[in-house]
Amino acid sequence: MQQHEHRYIGTMRIETLANYHQQTGGDERIRQQIFSAQRLFQREPLDHRIQQQRKILDFFTALDIHSQLFVPVYGLAGRGWHAQYMLNSPLSDQELASWLKDYQVSLYNACFYFHTLLMRDYSYLFNPWLNDRVSDRALDVLTLTANGLGSKEVASKINLSEKGVNYHLNYLREWLGAENRVHLVALAKDMRII
Repeated sequence: MQQHEHRYIGTMRIETLANYHQQTGGDERIRQQIFSAQRLFQREPLDHRIQQQRKILDFFTALDIHSQLFVPVYGLAGRGWHAQYMLNSPLSDQELASWLKDYQVSLYNACFYFHTLLMRDYSYLFNPWLNDRVSDRALDVLTLTANGLGSKEVASKINLSEKGVNYHLNYLREWLGAENRVHLVALAKDMRII
């Protein structure tokens, strides 16, 4: 029963975030902060006199959200990527700032632990490499290479030239920052690409 509740809450939160962006048009001001953040930060107080911010405030009020915290987590997301967790709180901005004085390190550790589990078990669902940059053919080459086949063997199995196989492997190696094929396969397995 408790596990089912957690799944429901997780789904509800994802839907809530999607609704937030749809209803408010997102928040360009906070989006810029998220991408430039190098440390944990609180959302600046919103001004109800500004129409866009009033929409956000109304949305937050309906959900009993009085403050927000953004926690960047680096690592385990691949080269050039990091995760940014947005945490909503019923505490006021001042109460949250006071709470953070005592619990900031614990919060970072909890977010990093959560991120580690998420990347370990579910990264294949939203991995940016799979969605944007890796063709099915390159994945076939990588999978067969991971199974111990050499370039000639891979080429004959998927009807591709040996040069084509090496092209895909070199592209993937450069893209993931792998030193060699063994390192490439290890990285791909760690990141759940294969």
